[in-house]
Order: sequence, then structure tokens, then C-alpha cells
Amino acid sequence: MSFARITNACSQTAGNFVRSGVVLLLLGVAACQPIQAPSAPTAQVIQVTFTPAVSTWKTPFNRCAGSLPGIGLEVDERYAGQLDPGTAGLVVRAGPPPGAGPATAVIIGWDDLVFITHAGSLTASLSLNQIARLYTGQVHAWRDLVPGGSPDTPVSWTYPSGDELRGILAHTLGLQNSITVGAYVAPDPAAMLDAVSQTPGAIGYLLKSALPSAPAQVQVLALSGDGLSQLHIPITTSHNDQSSQPEGMLRQLMLCVQAQPGP
Repeated sequence: MSFARITNACSQTAGNFVRSGVVLLLLGVAACQPIQAPSAPTAQVIQVTFTPAVSTWKTPFNRCAGSLPGIGLEVDERYAGQLDPGTAGLVVRAGPPPGAGPATAVIIGWDDLVFITHAGSLTASLSLNQIARLYTGQVHAWRDLVPGGSPDTPVSWTYPSGDELRGILAHTLGLQNSITVGAYVAPDPAAMLDAVSQTPGAIGYLLKSALPSAPAQVQVLALSGDGLSQLHIPITTSHNDQSSQPEGMLRQLMLCVQAQPGP
């Protein structure tokens, strides 16, 4: 049937309805109109900026965005030192944001700072005091630090200045940012894992949630000493509206992430 015939059929039907009454005429004309598909609801896009330290925490956010109707995510990643109060949307980082009050900083979960070494160091455990000596350049061979350690020179790895994990390390070890100038810098936890796995004598640190991707040459150190509780790190979100708690879809997203088991 051509388009012309469809038009004529509608006209004929309408003419028949005229003889039956005005109301039926209107119904008949309406029936001949093209059927409009219902428009899809528009998702609210929420911008979420992660620091490299908490990159693995994108997983629970993606889970929640997939389960909550009407929510979409626009994901960005920036170093903590590049963040400012004007950063749009949510900011996710390790530890509390500098100067954030209770109205804008929300804990969505917890993670742990762990220390890793190259398996060739022949060292399974250290105290925080011994780690502090490593990061201040006071140790020249692993065997000088622990009995049975390797003759390799310790190679300390850290993160760029301004990274929140570097700040947590310095605070926990009482270094006041005096990490040795000789420490090598990894841009993010993935690079930290690669560097430690490929460098005999290397030591580094990252959040426990990043360990599932660790190469076989990397081992996690058992720790001892005072201050271990400081290695249990809150994962926080903050938003640039300093005057209110999150509301609407933003609140739903954050509540969902809080209920997740983590990355």
C-alpha cells in the first residue's frame, strides 16, 4: 500500500465518522495521526573527579550508576595538588580534603595504606620506624636493616609532591614531608606496582584496593610498631556547594556507594 492510499483510507474513514457524529469524527482523525514514540527520560549527569590514589574506587561508583535509573557519570582524574574548591561535581580522594567541614566532606568507605617491596629484598616484615629510615636515606643495604636481607641497596619510591598518599606517609612516619631527595617518583599506583616489580631492592606504598593487579614480583610487607591505625584511610567525597548537604540524585549515588563492599 502506497502513502497515497493510506491517506485516502484515512479520509474515507473520517467521512464515515461524520455520518455517525462529531465526536467520532474527532476520534477518527486522531487515529490517523502518526504514533509518537515516548521520549526516553534524560539522565542526570554527575561529574566525579578521582585522584590517581583512589582510581580503583571508580568501580563502586560505576556499579551504582548502572543500578540507579536516571544517573550518568562523567569521570575525570586529577592529582590532589591540582584540585581546588571550584572543581565541579564530586571529588573523591584518600583522606579528608584540606579545610573541608562536615557539611561537604562525606566518608564513603575505608581503605588501607600498605607497603610493598620487590620479592628479592628477602624481607617479609618491617616496623614503621624501619620504613622511616628507608625513606630518609639512612639504610644502604637491606641486610643492614634486617637479618637475612639482601645486599641490594634500598630504592624508595613515592608519589609527586601534593599527592595525598605522600602526605599520609609523611604524617604517619613523622617525616614532615622530609622524604629523601633520592626517592624515585611514580605518577600513580599502577606505575608504583610496575616500578617495584622491576627494581630489585625497591620499596613503595599504595592503597590495598590496588593490590589485585600486583605482579608476582611484588610482596606486601607485614607491619609492626605504633601508628598502624593511621594507615586505615577514609575515602572521602566533597562537592563545591559549601552551603548544603548533597541532595537528590547526588545523595542517592553517595548512599549507594557507601553500601558497596568497596572496589
